[in-house]
Amino acid sequence: MMPLLMIAALIALVWGISFLRFGRIQGILLAVLIAGCVFGPAFFSVSVLSLDRALLGVALVWFVVAWRTGLNDPKPIALTDIVVFAWALALLANVAFHEPKYADNLPVTRLLFYYLLPISMYWLARQTAWSPGWLRMVYGVFACFGLYLAVTAVCEAKGMHSLVFPRYIVSPLHEEFFGRGRGPLLNPSGNGIYLSVCFASLLALWPRANKLGRIGIVFAALVQLAGFYATLTRCVWLAAAGIIMLLVAKTFPSQMRKVAVASLIVMGLVGVAIKGESLVRFKRDKNVSEADMAKSAELRPLLAYVAMQMFADHPIDGVGLGRYKKFDSPYLANRNSGLVLENARPYVQHNVILSLMTETGLLGTVPFLVLLIHWAMIGLRLYDNRSLALEERQLGLILLCLLIGYLANGMFQDVSIIPMVHMLLMFFTGAATGLAVKRTVSHRNQGWQQKSAPPQSVGEPVSV
Repeated sequence: MMPLLMIAALIALVWGISFLRFGRIQGILLAVLIAGCVFGPAFFSVSVLSLDRALLGVALVWFVVAWRTGLNDPKPIALTDIVVFAWALALLANVAFHEPKYADNLPVTRLLFYYLLPISMYWLARQTAWSPGWLRMVYGVFACFGLYLAVTAVCEAKGMHSLVFPRYIVSPLHEEFFGRGRGPLLNPSGNGIYLSVCFASLLALWPRANKLGRIGIVFAALVQLAGFYATLTRCVWLAAAGIIMLLVAKTFPSQMRKVAVASLIVMGLVGVAIKGESLVRFKRDKNVSEADMAKSAELRPLLAYVAMQMFADHPIDGVGLGRYKKFDSPYLANRNSGLVLENARPYVQHNVILSLMTETGLLGTVPFLVLLIHWAMIGLRLYDNRSLALEERQLGLILLCLLIGYLANGMFQDVSIIPMVHMLLMFFTGAATGLAVKRTVSHRNQGWQQKSAPPQSVGEPVSV
């Protein structure tokens, strides 16, 4: 084990020096998101060290060096940042006061890898300068990455395993969701959230593309839509529908917008009316029957009932992060509810908000809900601000698409425990928050300069 650790440390050091010397933090952060998705712990890790975590460490070192040398892009603290830090403190306190060593240190592990490291990504992305050129690169990288995810998902669903890379994606050792387009995250909902960003990023390239480029974008969009479908997951389909609706409502010309939105709604209603039964009962996983698939929809009310009962008994600080399974047994044994709660015994919570409520109570849930609302407002304000560069406005729209993907899947899965999902969320929310703060400060400074400028004399030419 020690030689492997030394080799991993040497590789991380070499890559770190290269990035620090020749790279930029923007590229490092992108590398963290891509490497964490494809080459994360499921691909290779030594103890808790994986490639994406080593790269995140490089980014933190780069940030400290840039901060000490004045090369970063500092911005004043905003209300959103205060809420993020308050949320982090609430989660830290929750783990500290609720048996952190439970189940082989599960609360500490979940806190570190699913919350604190993503929050560090938020701060890095927030304090980084995102010029229109860098934003175009971000959109291009995710547009290309979406093609990889979509093709991989289709190959998984069609059984063409020889075309899937890395090989662990189709390994029989990972049985859950096998047969669906679960992607390198081994979870179709996680795959769908990444595809949400990739699809929006691809369409962000449309305004500056020539005729040949737009033909390629249309083809790539169809491939990515096939990737959404190949996940064979209803909440992913719901997210894709919501994203398409948002993009149509925000980007189509005003004279076409109402007709297009109405047409999409009618098509959706007709599709549900015709295929409603098959949407509930259809075979998805290789090792699960259609009857089992139908039961999965019936589990949600049971789990929601248990969550509300647990929350009622522990409303302030919950039962402790990562400790849901320690406390759910008495609630599942309740015979007075009129529900067959025993059917939900093998499962964890299937709703990201209810999971947070049961484990962290109001102290951990309210700040997160406030953040989701505020991030959505930031996305809307960025896109609707006509004074910004096109790429800066598109960042707001992509953030809204990401939030749709996160919430649509989060209502039916606890997406907080899917690797890299919160890292992706915090990257885009951090970048959008930093851009919004910077533009607000710049606008105020321009207003102050205009007010303090000396009046022009009569006859002096007015500058335009």
